[in-house]
Amino acid sequence: MPKTQRMWTMLNTGYGTSRRTARRTASIVAGLFVLSMLAGRTAPARAADDAEKAAPSAYVMLPGSDDLLGNAHYLLDLTDPTEQKQWPILKDYFDVFLFGVDRKQPTRVGVVFGEKADRYVWSVPVANFLKFKKDVVAAIITPRIKSLDGGLFKLGSGRPGDFNGFMLNSNPYVHIGETKADITEIPADPRSLLQPFVAKNYLAAIELENKQTDAASQAKRHELFQITRKQSLDGLKKDKKEKPEDFELRKKALEIQLGEAEWVFTEAQQAHLGMIIDRSAGMGKLDLELTPIAGTPLAQSVEQLQTKPSHFANIEKSAEPILSVRLNHPLSEVRKKTASAMATLAKDRLKVRTDASEKLSAEQKEAMKQIIDQTFATVEAGFQAGLADGFIDVHKGTGGKNVLLAASWTPDGTKIGDILALFPKAHAGENVKMNVAEESGVAIHSVELTEDTPHFLNFIGQTTLYIGSSKEAIWVAAGEGALDTLKAAIKKAAQPAPAGAEKAPFGEFVVRLKPWAEEIATEPSKKKGDDKYRKMLLSSFEGGDDTMSGTIKRQDNKIVGEVIMQKGILRFAGKAASDFSRENLDEGAQKKGAKQARQNGR
Repeated sequence: MPKTQRMWTMLNTGYGTSRRTARRTASIVAGLFVLSMLAGRTAPARAADDAEKAAPSAYVMLPGSDDLLGNAHYLLDLTDPTEQKQWPILKDYFDVFLFGVDRKQPTRVGVVFGEKADRYVWSVPVANFLKFKKDVVAAIITPRIKSLDGGLFKLGSGRPGDFNGFMLNSNPYVHIGETKADITEIPADPRSLLQPFVAKNYLAAIELENKQTDAASQAKRHELFQITRKQSLDGLKKDKKEKPEDFELRKKALEIQLGEAEWVFTEAQQAHLGMIIDRSAGMGKLDLELTPIAGTPLAQSVEQLQTKPSHFANIEKSAEPILSVRLNHPLSEVRKKTASAMATLAKDRLKVRTDASEKLSAEQKEAMKQIIDQTFATVEAGFQAGLADGFIDVHKGTGGKNVLLAASWTPDGTKIGDILALFPKAHAGENVKMNVAEESGVAIHSVELTEDTPHFLNFIGQTTLYIGSSKEAIWVAAGEGALDTLKAAIKKAAQPAPAGAEKAPFGEFVVRLKPWAEEIATEPSKKKGDDKYRKMLLSSFEGGDDTMSGTIKRQDNKIVGEVIMQKGILRFAGKAASDFSRENLDEGAQKKGAKQARQNGR
C-alpha cells in the first residue's frame, strides 16, 4: 500500500470512536501529510533490504508541542481579529494528537528506506503512556493493540486497511513503526541527538546523513535511486484538460528535480535544513548546510565556488532594491547538464506559448520562435563554457516607477544584434535602433516597446529598453535614467575587481514582495476566487515588512545558506493557516458558506 494511503488509513481508523474525535482527526491528516511529504522529498530513495545500510539515514525534528503550538499561535496573532478566531479551532484539532504527550520534549520522525515504500518511525515523548495509548494510539491509529514482552506492542489486525506495525514503550519515548527492527534499532531516547536543533529554536529541522561514503555505496545509492525515478515518473499523470506538450514540459521539470535530488542523495555526506521563527525579532529564518563526500563530483563542484570574482563585482546593489539577484557559479559537468535541461525547459515553454498566442500572426510567431532559439543558444553557450555569472537589480526611481539594470556573462554577446533584428518582425510597431551609444567597448542598442507589454510599461513607466553587447557580456536597462545608469555600470565593470571579491557569496538575493504583489493584482482574475491569495498577500504587506533575502556561500568544504523573512511574510503564513482552518476545519464557517451559496443559487 502506498505510504500516503497508509497514513490516511492510520488516521481514518479512529473515525468510528466518536464524531468529535473524527472531526478533530482531520487536522492531523493535514499535519502528517505535510510532514510525510517533507521527509519523503528530503530523502526520496527506496532501498532494497540487502542494501539499506548504503541508503542515507534521515529524520525530521519537531520541538516540544508547547513551542510548536506557540509558534503557530504567534502566526495567527499577526492576522486580523476575524482570522484570529480560527486559533481555538486549530488548537483543538492539534490537541487530539497530544493526549499523554510530554509537551516540553522534541519529537523525532525517522525515515527508513524500503523496497516498496519509505517507512516512517515516530519517536514521541510521552508523560502518561496509558493515556497516550488509549486516546491517541487506540482512538486514532488502531484499536487493535496486543502486548508483547519488554514494553513491545503489536498494532493492527494484519488485514489490509488497518495500520499494521509495532509500538515500543521505552520511557520517556514511545516509538511507532511498521517493523520491529524499525523501532528497536533506533535511539531509545533521541534527546541527545535532537538537542543541537532544539538549542537553535528550530520550528522544524530535517537531517540527512550518508554514513557509508565509499565508492561502492555511492554506486549502490545511484542504482537505488532509479527505483524512485521510475516510480515518480510513472506516477505523473496527464490532467484531463492539459495539452500534451504542457504535460511533456511538466514531466521534463520533474526529471530535472529528480536529477538534482539524486546527486544530493548519493554524494552528500550530510545535509541539513532548519526553520526558525524568531518572535522577538518578528522574522523567520531558514538555515541550510550541505557537506559533500570528499572526492565526489559534488565535492569538486563545491571546490570550484568562490575561486574567481564575478565579472560584475564592481556593480553595487541598490540601496533599497525591490529585487536584487546575484549569481557567480562555476558549472561542473553535472551542473552543465542540469542548467541546460532547465534552459531547454524554459525555451520549450516559451515556444509553446508563442504557438498558442491568438494575437500573433504566423509570420510573427515564426520570428518570435527564432528569437527564442537564438537567445537560448546564447544562454546554452554560456553554460557549456562552464559559468553562470550575472545580476539583476530593480529599484524605485525618483518618479515613482521602477528602474531595471541587469547583465550576464557570455562567451560571445555580439550575436545579440542578430536577435534584435528579428524584434520588429515579431512585434509590429517595435522600433530597434542599433549602436545608439557606446561605453568601454560595449555597443548599446535600443528597442521601443509596443503597448502589447502593459505590465512592463506600468511597472517601468518608459517604453525604451537599452541592450548592451560585447564579447563577454550582455546588458539590459530600462526606466528613468536607464541609459546613464547602464553606461555607469559598464564603466565600473571594466575596472579591476576589488581585492577579496572572489570570496563574496556565490548566490544572493533580496526581494520586496509588496510591489510585485501589487503588479500581479492588476491582472484580471480568470475565474472567481483566483484573486483570494493576491488579496491575502496585499493585506499581509500593508504595514511593510515584506522583504525576503538570502545568501548561499561556500564555507570551507561545505555549502551554507540562509533565508530571512520579515514579519509580513509570516503574517501571510498565518492568514493562509486561518483560511485553511475556516474552509476545512471550522464546521460553523462551512455551514454559513453553504447557506450563503444556496441563497446565491450556486
